[in-house]
Amino acid sequence: MAVYARNRAGAPWVDVMRPSGRDFPLQPHFGVNRIANWSPSVTTTITTEGLPITSVGTVSHPTLAATNLAASMRRWRLTSAAVVDSVAEQRSAGWACWRGNAAGLGGWTFVTRLSLTTLQATGMGFFGLYGSTAALATTLTLATVLNCIGIGFQRGTHANWQLVANDGTGAPTLTDMGASFAIATGGVLTLYVAAAPNAAVVWVRLVNEVTGAVFEAEITADLPANTQFLSPRLYLNTGATAAAVAYDCSGLYVETDY
Repeated sequence: MAVYARNRAGAPWVDVMRPSGRDFPLQPHFGVNRIANWSPSVTTTITTEGLPITSVGTVSHPTLAATNLAASMRRWRLTSAAVVDSVAEQRSAGWACWRGNAAGLGGWTFVTRLSLTTLQATGMGFFGLYGSTAALATTLTLATVLNCIGIGFQRGTHANWQLVANDGTGAPTLTDMGASFAIATGGVLTLYVAAAPNAAVVWVRLVNEVTGAVFEAEITADLPANTQFLSPRLYLNTGATAAAVAYDCSGLYVETDY
């Protein structure tokens, strides 16, 4: 077993490599750093620690299967209603993190693992951190998201996942993540979003766990203000199609220094 340092999303991690060759980061001490997480459980229950969760849609836990990675991982599924302008949305009533406006303030590490399970020809998705704890509009489009950092797409417009960043005004800055991150069901994506305390930049890393492809970028502009608090957001909507959308999530984690 090897122990070593590496960077993910611009942040230093202490990792362990197991005999399988897969590396895993070591967990910070819970008594010093603050953590929050959402974890799969059974039936309609999602286990939470540190941040409450509000779900719009139907929560279930699919039976594990040997079909592929997505089917074999422990996860919950959130499914929207099968009507026009319906959503599958998960958010928290509590703020989780902020960039910080003075030395030693702010900063975070955010990680979630996702799999799209049902998409329609219309609608959009956003997964990451958002500057609101309220429900988003059921008619939301990617062009109108505000105070956010994450990944997303607009059906009928984007063939690939987009890196999404926006301050409190105007349209978001979108960066195409390339053909290795095509919008498709059945894959598994791990999203990291990280910022150092009082940082002027935010890093985003997306890993395609099936192919091993990695996208990593430093965001230097069009960021939420350094005093804007952020909260986790997982969101899909149906748009003009009267049929359900759904995603799977195997967990969500937020860590801050204080």
